[in-house]
Amino acid sequence: MSLDVWSHYAFWKQRLMNDLNEGYFSKKEWLEFIASATDAGMISMADDMQKRLEEYTKGEQND
Repeated sequence: MSLDVWSHYAFWKQRLMNDLNEGYFSKKEWLEFIASATDAGMISMADDMQKRLEEYTKGEQND
């Protein structure tokens, strides 16, 4: 895995976390991140964000 790929996902993850800290949360964008990171082989990062997503959406009604 190249440093460029890792940096891309690290930056994207940090932006999602910064958005969350500022009160903005997009479940759709989190799911896009998780799927893309998984496809790119960033399994640990995707798993971490999946666990966070599950925690942040606990109790949410499923459509």
